Amino acid sequence: MKCPLATQDAKLNEANKKKAVDSAGYVEAEDDAEYKCGNCAAFIETEEMESCIEEGLGEMEDAGYCSQLAFVCGEDMVCDKWLSGGPVTGKNAGIIIKIAGMME
Repeated sequence: MKCPLATQDAKLNEANKKKAVDSAGYVEAEDDAEYKCGNCAAFIETEEMESCIEEGLGEMEDAGYCSQLAFVCGEDMVCDKWLSGGPVTGKNAGIIIKIAGMME
C-alpha cells in the first residue's frame, strides 16, 4: 500500500492540520459529542494505515487518517466535515485508501 504523504511528512501533516482547524473547525470534542472523527466515514484506521502513521510519524494513540482533509487526526476530535458511516476499518477500505493517497 502506498501511504498518504501526510502520514510520512510531519511538516505536511501539521500544515494540513492547521488548514483543518481554520477551514473545518477541527477541535477537541465535548464529552457528549456524537459526531467525532472516530466515527466519521473519512476516518481511516485500518492496520495498513496505522502502519503508515507509525512508520512516518511515530506511534500515535487513538489516531487515524482523515481522507477528506489529508492529515492524521484524533478519534476524539470533531470538525465540520463529518460524514456518517465510519470509520473505515475493513478490507473494503482499499479504494478509499488508494484515493486518499492520490489526493495529496
